[in-house]
Amino acid sequence: MLSAVIPAEGWTDAYRTVPLCPDCDQDRPTAQALLAFFAAHERIEDETVEEFARLLRTWLEDIVPSGIDDDTARTIVAAWTAQLFPDNDPE
Repeated sequence: MLSAVIPAEGWTDAYRTVPLCPDCDQDRPTAQALLAFFAAHERIEDETVEEFARLLRTWLEDIVPSGIDDDTARTIVAAWTAQLFPDNDPE
């Protein structure tokens, strides 16, 4: 039906695909609103495009993770560096 490719939480330059799923999204009101739209409208028409855009924007805002701050990014990089180069002392 519909899926979005969004940034993977906690990673830079990594993405994941999030499908709009009637079963998976039962507790997500923004997804339920989009699913209700598709149940009522077979396709997106000129007269429904603004409603669809509003519902889509709201769903995307709900599923896209918030950005990470610089300290978190440095911690992630340090952890990966330690795993990739265990004998490398950064100091």
